Amino acid sequence: MACSWSRIKKTTKKELYVYVSIFLAVFLTGTIINDLVAYTILEKTSKSTQSITDTLLLIHILSFVVAILGFVYNSQAGKNYTNAYLEWTAIVFNFLVCFIRVAVEIAFIQFREEVYKNFTESGK
Repeated sequence: MACSWSRIKKTTKKELYVYVSIFLAVFLTGTIINDLVAYTILEKTSKSTQSITDTLLLIHILSFVVAILGFVYNSQAGKNYTNAYLEWTAIVFNFLVCFIRVAVEIAFIQFREEVYKNFTESGK
């Protein structure tokens, strides 16, 4: 049984943007689930993603922009707007994941560990 590589569909750049966006959205969904488990079941903020919140928010932005780029590239390539189900799904999925992230952060704001350092302290 020889594998025929010609049967495998080659992914173009415009399709790759959509796939990367969906992968990032699934990863971000996993981080939200991790935070929910850490806050509600484990009740340990050390197990949550609080230390990398700013990085996660940048990944949310990147994922949403990549989803829009994939939609624009596929639209410009001649794909009809009504037939762009995967592209629309990627955009809506990323928007919902970002909205859920904001809702989780607001809902569990009392568990947030914030440490402030005065600039007048010498640090010694």
